[in-house]
Order: sequence, then C-alpha cells, then structure tokens
Amino acid sequence: MRVGFFVTARLKSTRLKRKILLDLQGRSVLGHVIERAKQVSGVDELVVCTSPVAQDRPILDVCIEHGCYYFNGSPDDVLNRLLTAATLFECDYLLLITADNPLFSFEYAQRLVDEIKRDPEVDYLRVDGLPLGMDPYIVRRKAFEVVDAIKTASDTEFWPEYLRDQSVFKHKAITADPAHKRDYRLTLDYPQDLDVFEAVYQQCYTGAPVSVSTVIDYLDANPSVRALNDAIERSWLDQEAVDQIQNHLCANRDRLLSMKAEIYAGDSS
Repeated sequence: MRVGFFVTARLKSTRLKRKILLDLQGRSVLGHVIERAKQVSGVDELVVCTSPVAQDRPILDVCIEHGCYYFNGSPDDVLNRLLTAATLFECDYLLLITADNPLFSFEYAQRLVDEIKRDPEVDYLRVDGLPLGMDPYIVRRKAFEVVDAIKTASDTEFWPEYLRDQSVFKHKAITADPAHKRDYRLTLDYPQDLDVFEAVYQQCYTGAPVSVSTVIDYLDANPSVRALNDAIERSWLDQEAVDQIQNHLCANRDRLLSMKAEIYAGDSS
C-alpha cells in the first residue's frame, strides 16, 4: 500500500488574486501548506498538483524552494489531475488538501493515514467536526478511476459529489475531539479570510507548524478575530452543478456499479 499526499493548487482565483502566494509571517500560503504536510509520517510521496498554464508557473518555484514534487495536469479536470498524478507516483490512496488551507490539521491527517492502513477497503475517509479548512481527507485511487471512467464533464471542481453515494463507495469518518469541534472558517478565499490568517500567524507562528489546539485556543480567546469572516457564506457549491452530477450518476448507476466491480477486481492495495 502506498499513500500520497496531494495538494491541489492553481493561481486562477479572482476574489483574492494569487492567494496561495500571499505572505504569512515570511512564508507563502502554499509554503505553509507544504511544510504542514511534511509533518505527516507514513506518506510515500508529497506532490503539489497544478497545471501547465503559464499563470501557474510561480507554484513550481514554491515547490522547488520547499523540496517538494509538483505535477502539471489538467487545468479544469481536477479529478483527472489527481488521478493521473496518483497513477504516475504509484499511490493507492490520496491524502488530499487544497493549497488555500494553510492551517489544515496535520495531526488529523496523521490519524487518517493510520486509519486507512488499518482499513484499506475504505474509498472515502474524512474527519467530521473540524473547522472549515482544517479537515483533510483520503480517497482510494480506484474510486477516482471509477468516476473518471463514467463522468461526462471536464470541469470537476466539485469532484467529491461523484463519491457521495455510500451504497456505491465505502465511507468512513473520524470524529474530531470535542476540544477541536468548532464552526470556525479557516479557508482562504476572501480578504476577510486573509485577515483571520494574518492574525493567527502573527500571534501563534514561531517558525514551526502551528498545532490545531493552539489555533482553536487562540480563536476561542479572541472572538473579534474569528468574527472577521463570520459573514461569509460557508457553502462553496454551485447547486446547479451538483444537481447535474447527481442526475448523471443516478441515470448511470448500473454502469457505475459495473465499472466499480471491473476496476476493483483483484485489487490488492
């Protein structure tokens, strides 16, 4: 069994331009994500998945600076980009986070890696209860292969919706500790989000990745900071796109199950 840590990263954001290159206490957002990912043991590869589009070239420079592999895949088909990268690096499971989450929990990422090695039959392994942006997750590569084989859309930004059916794919969840369960927003998409990250990093960052407990304790003690982005809508999903995915899967469920049986046959991961 091989587990890869794959970070999705592009520079096409419009609400907060080039957000993953922004500085947080002397290091780029993406640089912090990479350094946090390096805290997780039992991972065979660490790869930043981006695109060959010219505007994304600075991402490669950050990867080189931090001694991290990068992979240039499809600009729009995120699912295929991840699948192709995992296939190239011969990884059976993908530990995933996006580059706009510079406070994702490496501690829970470690729990996910340990759990998938105990139960390799899981297709989708997640954490329930952490603040938005702190929660990594694991996907079995063969689950991506199944979806990639039957999808019709080339824009798969909302790829988790393809794995939503638990009668097809085996899900499992790790529940966050009560001390870490919060409804805080810790993902970088708007200027208000940047304000939160800047405050947290200014007060909590001392050169080493900040623990989930330190972040939670700081936000608990500073309601004015966590209120900076409270008004932002939490849902990032385009309901029309989600409906299209669900309708397609419903109409092709028999094919989905058949394809899964074929792809999973003889799986020894």
